[in-house]
Amino acid sequence: MNPFVFTFSIIFSGFVLGLFFQRYLKQRSSLVSLVLTKIALMALIPFSVFVSLWQLSNIRTELLYLPLIGAAVIGAGTLVGILVARKNNLTPVQTGALVPVTALYNIGALGNLVLFITFGENGVAMMALFKLFEELTYFGLVFPYAKSKSQDEALKSTQNKQVWKDPIFLIAMCAISLGLLLNVSGVPRPEFLLSVSHWTIPVGTFLLIASVGLTFNLKGGKRWQKVALTATIARSAVAVVLVSILLSLFNLWGIEDHLVAKVCLILAVMPTAFMGTLPAVLYDLDKEVANTSWITSYFISMILTPIMLVFLSTI
Repeated sequence: MNPFVFTFSIIFSGFVLGLFFQRYLKQRSSLVSLVLTKIALMALIPFSVFVSLWQLSNIRTELLYLPLIGAAVIGAGTLVGILVARKNNLTPVQTGALVPVTALYNIGALGNLVLFITFGENGVAMMALFKLFEELTYFGLVFPYAKSKSQDEALKSTQNKQVWKDPIFLIAMCAISLGLLLNVSGVPRPEFLLSVSHWTIPVGTFLLIASVGLTFNLKGGKRWQKVALTATIARSAVAVVLVSILLSLFNLWGIEDHLVAKVCLILAVMPTAFMGTLPAVLYDLDKEVANTSWITSYFISMILTPIMLVFLSTI
């Protein structure tokens, strides 16, 4: 099956299945969504990162620039959301809902799947380094900003969760650290782990998309369609330009037979992570803005991703 068709068939089927169970399991949809999310983020995806880093050959010092590029992309997305909100005169609760959607990228789930199908485990390993500072940026910058826009004084006064105490962050760091440690130690990776990772990556992505469908509600879609289109197109354009500049600045274009550059550029056009809609729920922000912008980012990504893949095939 074509990699693009396979990727988006997982997205479509997972999302539709989530919507189906949301309709018939209304009272338990939030609980089921939480369980699926934890299985994916705390087991399947960390495992795929661990086994991919273990087998990566010739870890070069230039790869240490990847986390900086990843953090820069998230920071640029945050700035794009703020600027679009100001241009459209959005209220604080609308701004607080929009910014996480432009800042958070679906790197660990969808990006993971696209890179695995396109480049194999080396692509996944590069992705793990690219997103190394992801959680720190999310919980240290994006979530506090969104909370500051809440009109609920009780929520605004609550203490931010410390990222180093978050179990998802801790598991991700352990997976990356252990994978790198076994890699540099020269311990050979068992062959059966390769076949296991072939299903953990797509299943992890499927579960995360299904978890979104279980809680998704698209009200006010027409009202916020223009803002959502502007924000999602602008953040992708800015991300691609920024990544290109940083790849040149750090002299990374030719590293690993152009694999580093290809990974970074593909991740720059990924849609919004499912967590992009969470601040709207947690801090009582405008859920219509968040949900409309989230789903719009997937339509834009469905156009940009194949274009990017065709372009990168010429490099």
